[in-house]
Amino acid sequence: MNAVAFDCGDCIPVVAGGTVQSVIDDHAGCGECEEHAIRILQDQIDTIRRRGHAARQKKWEARVDAAVAEARRAS
Repeated sequence: MNAVAFDCGDCIPVVAGGTVQSVIDDHAGCGECEEHAIRILQDQIDTIRRRGHAARQKKWEARVDAAVAEARRAS
């Protein structure tokens, strides 16, 4: 017998004649699974923000280095 495992720990069997999608639909209101999904999305957002910050920092450092090099050449 097939079963669908969820992030909250529930493991619900797929009854004969039923579908995996129907089991997922029936479980859609689970608060624990929703909290888990929100944590995953927040982690992904945080990662994207860190990467964006790192990229901006590198661009800023490159501009500073270029300005310092230009000042040295001019003196």
